[in-house]
Amino acid sequence: MAEIAFIGAFAGRLRPAETIFQSLLLLCPGNPHVQIGLALVWTICGKSMEAAALLDRIDATTSAERGLVTVCSAIALRDSGHRSAADRMFSDAIAQGGAAAEWARGLAQSGKE
Repeated sequence: MAEIAFIGAFAGRLRPAETIFQSLLLLCPGNPHVQIGLALVWTICGKSMEAAALLDRIDATTSAERGLVTVCSAIALRDSGHRSAADRMFSDAIAQGGAAAEWARGLAQSGKE
């Protein structure tokens, strides 16, 4: 379902994409991956500040989840015009290591080109 929501979001169909993730949240309350997905949909559709606020509230329990939340927060901040804060978040994600660090490294560089 999440994949379908992302396809809808990239096609500009915000409401159906949000509805899918809101439904997933009802089925899996507190699931950080579902919350991250909703935040990414909001970022894709131009609601970056709402996405950043949601990401701030996520209770990530593993280092991998924390890294993913940090990278997604940086993306939302950069998309909403807060480049300095986004750069700090990308640096934090890189310092955390793991898979998110590689993603953050690539995204941080792409934002400077």
